[in-house]
Amino acid sequence: MEIIATTPLELIVVAAGAGLFLVLTLLRPRDAVVVVILLTPLYLIRIREGALRTNALDLLVMGALAGFFALWLRKKIELSLPWWIAPASLIILGAAFATITAGFWLQLRALGELKSIFILPVLFGVAAYAFVQQDVRNKKLFLAAVVVGAALQASGALIGALFGGDFVTYDMRLRGFFLSPNHLAMVLAPALAVALGLFLFETTKKIRFGFGIAFGVIAIALLFTQSSGGIISAALGALTLLLLTRKIPLKAVFAALFLVVVATTAAFIVFDTGARSSFASRIMVWQAALEILKDHWFFGIGPGAFQYYFLSVQPQFPPYLEWAVPQPHNIFLAIWLSAGLLGLSGFLWLLFVITKKALLALRHSSSIPYSLFPIPFAALAAIILHGLIDTPILKNDLAVLFVVVLATIP
Repeated sequence: MEIIATTPLELIVVAAGAGLFLVLTLLRPRDAVVVVILLTPLYLIRIREGALRTNALDLLVMGALAGFFALWLRKKIELSLPWWIAPASLIILGAAFATITAGFWLQLRALGELKSIFILPVLFGVAAYAFVQQDVRNKKLFLAAVVVGAALQASGALIGALFGGDFVTYDMRLRGFFLSPNHLAMVLAPALAVALGLFLFETTKKIRFGFGIAFGVIAIALLFTQSSGGIISAALGALTLLLLTRKIPLKAVFAALFLVVVATTAAFIVFDTGARSSFASRIMVWQAALEILKDHWFFGIGPGAFQYYFLSVQPQFPPYLEWAVPQPHNIFLAIWLSAGLLGLSGFLWLLFVITKKALLALRHSSSIPYSLFPIPFAALAAIILHGLIDTPILKNDLAVLFVVVLATIP
């Protein structure tokens, strides 16, 4: 589902909304960050006017950044560069080189994706990190916004499907506002781990009840997406949370492990493995991606270019199980192709540092003043594990949510 704003009235409405949001960013910059997290699906509203090509989420992110930098110029917040800025910069540099070396006919699209999926989300993550450093309570606020945003999307999808909206695919899978059920699942899976964590750590009964309701709504919607990768990664993210949370009894960890087994079994019941199955099509896409890498292993092909190259090599891998494939269904292949070997190195560096931080946090958990440290690691585990069979980062909304989770790790 996509809305393209081109008429004068549509553009005026978008401009008015952007103007109101800019006022909010100047008055309450931190709250503007929360609004962006809640409204990430607005990337589906595309703005087309002459040479202008953007989307509503980009405008919100730029507005929030304007408010943050205005606050910084007034010296009311310190610009603290996050621990992940070096590997993130390496990924951006790789994507920039890949864009430059891409064919001229692909560079315009590559530039748009470089802006919306790499540069703007990283800058937004820097702002979110600075707010967390200013006040550690913002960590919980931003994580709660991730949960509330996912719960709203899940609720909208379920209600829309219940009342006959165009939120279900022909094979009865819940897709909500997105083009694919897998897109919805990639939002819900990490949010489910965050919701569980906030529910476990919350001490106020009313707020804890709210997180419990959000967890239930997200879980139901995730099941109705019938996304095997989403269900399994959410379960493994929840297990990661419990393993990192020493306060949880060992029997709860075993119960969670049992749920992972049940979720995996249920997912594979849905997950057809026939000759024309989703898994078979993924194997074909991975083979095509590796074929493309033979000639583009160093610089890559640039952001947003996979569809073009995929169609050029697809005849080598019959039968034609997939025609529209914007990404190669694997986060490592996707980053390698989008940002070259430089970008892949940056991503592996980032994963290494995340793992190291998780182990250090576990070792010194008793001395950490704020007890929410397992939650972002659990969400990242869900994202990376899901990334083995899909691309849960290289999309406008997912990139923003990914850096928000990173920003909550000290």
